[in-house]
Amino acid sequence: MKAFLNIFLALIISLPTLAQKRQATTYDFPDSVDTKSREIQYEKKQIFIDSIGGVQVTNNFSAGRLNDFKQIRGSLYTATITPENTPINMSPWYAFKIWSADDKNIWIHFVYPHGQHRYVPKLSHDGENWQPIDNTSFTFIEDGSAIMNINVSSDTLWVAAQEIMDSPRIGAWCEELAKDDKVTFSSIGKSKKGRDMYYMDMNNGKVKKKDIIAIFSRQHPPEVTGFKAMQAFLDELLVNEQSEAFFKKYRVVVYPLLNPDGVDLGHWRHNTGGIDLNRDWAYY
Repeated sequence: MKAFLNIFLALIISLPTLAQKRQATTYDFPDSVDTKSREIQYEKKQIFIDSIGGVQVTNNFSAGRLNDFKQIRGSLYTATITPENTPINMSPWYAFKIWSADDKNIWIHFVYPHGQHRYVPKLSHDGENWQPIDNTSFTFIEDGSAIMNINVSSDTLWVAAQEIMDSPRIGAWCEELAKDDKVTFSSIGKSKKGRDMYYMDMNNGKVKKKDIIAIFSRQHPPEVTGFKAMQAFLDELLVNEQSEAFFKKYRVVVYPLLNPDGVDLGHWRHNTGGIDLNRDWAYY
């Protein structure tokens, strides 16, 4: 990773020379996307209790998403996942915590009335350290559903489409980054539900007459892997041996969480205005 970032930084530093040989082209969108606000369905936060088997499940935490949970028979349960509204991209986010009074092995069938399963489950016992489920314990089904086999106990197990990176966790990371003199961390405003819109300005103290690199992340809540790549890049950018040369040429402005409501509410794709934040570029 470090070798790749070294090459990437060297390429960025050489961009002005490369730009002299080829001019950027423009693009006219054939059709703009309608970004008028649309109604969403807020998920009911609750604990689902299996009074017979002793299994309990909750979606009542930041980024949780589980719309129904029922025992079908014996050790088989169904988890129903629905989106914030439709039509919507097939990126079904799910996240829940599960535990049981007694140790047991169970099967969970993921069902999507408005979609199909996409993400292999990630598991955690503390909400911070995650690993993908063993591939022998998970199967995609042709009808768009999926089935998972897990052991449950009194030790709470977190199950999610991706590791959870919600607004409190991202804010804590930004605060840590801001301990570096080159980083200023602030909020550029509030979301529709009152969450901070994070912003970081990275420079060497001189911002005039510099090219600006703008970085955006988490327009779509489930895209945690892209956020993690951005994290690795910015973390390395501050300590890399070529950073001094880089910041002599560039100022970096970062918007690490453009959809804090969608992330914290466990949305598949949209914000609380019911639209896709990465499909409205035709007017810019």
